[in-house]
Amino acid sequence: MCKFSGQSLSEFPGRLTSRREGPRAGRFIGGRRGFVETSKLNWENVTMRQLLILGLSGFCFLIFGQHGVGAQWGDRVELPLPPGSNSARGFLYKNSAAFSNNKRVVFVNNEDSGGGIYYSYSHDGINWSAMERFKPVDVPGINSIKVFRDSRDRLHLIWARPQPRAIYYTQMDSALNVVIDSVRIADNPLNGVFNGVYLNVDGQDRLHLMWHDGDVNTTSPAECYYSRSLDAGLTWSPAVKISDDNSQRSAFPRGQFNAYDGDTLAIAWRDEVSQYNWDIHMVTSTDGGANWSAPFTVNASTDYQGDPDVVIDPRGRIHMFYHNYPQNDRYNGMRIVYGWSDDLGQTWQPSSTFNNIVSDDSRSLLVEGSHYQAVTGTLWTFWKDESEKQSGGGIEIKAAYSTDRGVSWSTPEFVTDNGSNAIGFKAILVLEDGTIGMNYESPNTPSSGLFRVYYRERQPLATALQTQQNIIPSTFTLEQNSPNPFNPATEIAFALRGAATVNLSVYDGAGRLIRTLFRGHRPAGRHRFSFNAAGLAAGIYY
Repeated sequence: MCKFSGQSLSEFPGRLTSRREGPRAGRFIGGRRGFVETSKLNWENVTMRQLLILGLSGFCFLIFGQHGVGAQWGDRVELPLPPGSNSARGFLYKNSAAFSNNKRVVFVNNEDSGGGIYYSYSHDGINWSAMERFKPVDVPGINSIKVFRDSRDRLHLIWARPQPRAIYYTQMDSALNVVIDSVRIADNPLNGVFNGVYLNVDGQDRLHLMWHDGDVNTTSPAECYYSRSLDAGLTWSPAVKISDDNSQRSAFPRGQFNAYDGDTLAIAWRDEVSQYNWDIHMVTSTDGGANWSAPFTVNASTDYQGDPDVVIDPRGRIHMFYHNYPQNDRYNGMRIVYGWSDDLGQTWQPSSTFNNIVSDDSRSLLVEGSHYQAVTGTLWTFWKDESEKQSGGGIEIKAAYSTDRGVSWSTPEFVTDNGSNAIGFKAILVLEDGTIGMNYESPNTPSSGLFRVYYRERQPLATALQTQQNIIPSTFTLEQNSPNPFNPATEIAFALRGAATVNLSVYDGAGRLIRTLFRGHRPAGRHRFSFNAAGLAAGIYY
């Protein structure tokens, strides 16, 4: 007998069989309320699972052990396959976007029937259109496409081609018509190949492009580069090398500025010290990307640190997530590390809450990564959890959020309940009402070798923007918020005589930007926004 949470339990070795997970070795603790499974020796941080138990004369048969998905997440939807195809795959980081009318679009890679890139769209996240071919990249062997929507509902797309070796840009409108076709941004890579291409659009609709030149799987050097466009993709600045030219491999630069309309920017990447020692390096800009600082090390370590994700919130705070693989246990010990900086990366503050929910033995890896949701003032991060893999379990996607700019974090939510299937190439999109959409790829059966792309949405944390288009005012009005005073939520209403681009922001008494509530195009009518000020100090705001 042993004690667990004050309850007397009996222990025996056993195996769990699930209809979706397959056999899983482990130890089970039996009691009056069910069973606990663990591979731990000290019974700390053990996850309880509800199981259906059938048995006679003391013999128990464990029938089902799925953890389910978070209560706020909807049903999984399988996206259509390209015409004549049996398999489709997603793209890493950013293969999806949502327009201001909540039209979602997801791009996939056709695995057979001639290959090619296809897209499907939906107005409700449940019913999806037949796949259509994306013609500008109709060439074999392209690098995965990246998409981002700006405040004027223009869809910006970036990809790399192997022959001729170049990075290209395309623009589509909200009807998914090609407006700008295949502008060449960079060509003739010095180290043989363009990779790690990433695109971002900031709060002023400036386009920021970053990538690395070189193959990180070889001994050849690789360096990180940056270019920007101030005219919605028509022209691009000359490529600027932002990493040190030290004959090592610098790779996968990232910086997300979509929630921020200022000029202080940051880009981070992984930089090789030796074969199993990578550090995180970063550059900053105070003029919107026109000039960049010299690269500096964020956190020197003998561990393998990689794949950073940088997010800048509306008040200019730099949030960073990255992988850490400890030298003494690179496989089982890998985890996500998080911290924030208010002084251009010179000092960093860790979040004990986040570090507690992503433990050292969780085998956690970044997914599409992280996103600041200006509508609800929420910082989201998503990761792949492999903590159950060694015991025969599956790989899942988890998510957590912070409503106080990274100081504290929610309890992690399961986004998937995938059983023994693998998960790959995951990405998120954000609707203007605060809804989160996640798409990911997984085999249709574990051994088939054929893939499907799935989509699932999460309800917003709070009611955000609502529109009454049947009320057309004679002039623009911004109404007094109600209730006032309030704690913690209030409603702000405004009316538009005609369609317009709107920026709804909150400032403190000193004129400092506190939060951008909404930025984008809205139709004529009366609009109401629910603003939750949880995490803000008491005071007067404008």
